[in-house]
Amino acid sequence: MGCDIHLFKEYRSPDINNNKWVSYDYWYSEGTNTSIYDTAGLPLAKKYTIPMGRVFDDSAPSRNYAAFGMLAEGVRGEYPYSVECRGLPDDLTYLVRTEHKGWGADAHSATYFTEVELNALIIRLSIMTADETINRQKAYLHHMLEYMNQIPFEFHIEESTEKRIVFWFDN
Repeated sequence: MGCDIHLFKEYRSPDINNNKWVSYDYWYSEGTNTSIYDTAGLPLAKKYTIPMGRVFDDSAPSRNYAAFGMLAEGVRGEYPYSVECRGLPDDLTYLVRTEHKGWGADAHSATYFTEVELNALIIRLSIMTADETINRQKAYLHHMLEYMNQIPFEFHIEESTEKRIVFWFDN
């Protein structure tokens, strides 16, 4: 069975939401969907409940076991420079915490990195003797940073705003 990563982007700024973390992923809310039509184009009488969740984003970094073992010690690998999982942050946003709870026991090895911490990890890998594994790990970290910096137009996030990426794995 494969192991996948579930990434979520959050930011905080003293100017917004009392410096509390805010998710800037695309989410859909729980509700009903009446946009399902019959062959005559009339709405169906039955309403379908849609649970809250995050919209799938195929630009997010995906499966890379070499990177998983580096980012979360023991997840599909381990290296002398692997980072120990820290768990979910105490100040995690409601949306991400709810999503994590929805995975139940399948969610494991939760952790998070700020933008500064990801850059520090890239620097740390850059001063090591590069091999194929390290190059793949660095490429993955760069992809994580790119993903973190994809900011929906609805959000105005200053360059100095603190950003982090929260993630866990499933099997």
